Amino acid sequence: MKYLLVENQTYVLMGPIDWRPRMLQSEIDELSIPWAVPPVEQGYIKITDNYEIFPVVETIMPNCDSLLEELVGPSYIFNNNQATLTYTKKFIDIAIAKNNIKNKIAASRYIKENAGTTITINGNTYNLETDRDNRAKWYQLANLPGPTNWKFGYNYVTLTNTDANNILEAVKTYIQTQFDWEMNICNEIDALNSISDLQTFTVTNANVIRNV
Repeated sequence: MKYLLVENQTYVLMGPIDWRPRMLQSEIDELSIPWAVPPVEQGYIKITDNYEIFPVVETIMPNCDSLLEELVGPSYIFNNNQATLTYTKKFIDIAIAKNNIKNKIAASRYIKENAGTTITINGNTYNLETDRDNRAKWYQLANLPGPTNWKFGYNYVTLTNTDANNILEAVKTYIQTQFDWEMNICNEIDALNSISDLQTFTVTNANVIRNV
């Protein structure tokens, strides 16, 4: 259980904290109150007419969209020798909110960018890795004199110089498309003027922001 050290049921001097006698005692000593904190928690304690220790029995915290909102509080209600903590929420600065959403978009773009693409050569479709560890090999392939025997999965394929360059272009085009995708969405975000606009944007583009 958490506890609050409270003055006049108005000012919270410490907490909410677990029962920590030494920490509480240090604060009591700072207040020049001749009172010893019990070693074991006892629930509510009236120290003096002005100072009390309240157990926290409930914390009310609304759901908060971390992209657009932040928690405010807590405020305190003291009743029946117990304390209730209540948080509210408010919108964050629009510039910060925009950057939060852009960061989410960038993370989605990174996944899409590295997901791979395909190419069809002589009627056969082959998978092309587009992650950053594998891109260099497509540049190397395009610079070989050719024809080149290349292995896709378990199959060897003879590639002409044209094939190799088409593969490289397919990889480059795919990657560029993902960055264009991100840029276009960021431009849409920059054009919005209010948090309510951003709320609408995050709802109507939920598949873009929250998923790949």
